[in-house]
Amino acid sequence: MEWGPDLLHALLRACTQVKAKRLFLWFSDRHGHTWRQALETDHIDLGRGKRMLIKGGA
Repeated sequence: MEWGPDLLHALLRACTQVKAKRLFLWFSDRHGHTWRQALETDHIDLGRGKRMLIKGGA
């Protein structure tokens, strides 16, 4: 498999850590990576509800 959105999609689907996946996607949005638009997050389990890195924080 080549490097690109397909590989990232497979890695995100295989990852079991919801916080890690959400943080990865947040950073990719924040830094405006062009490959982010190609990722389909519909089939990636991102959990439910809000997540906080620090209690009472963002």
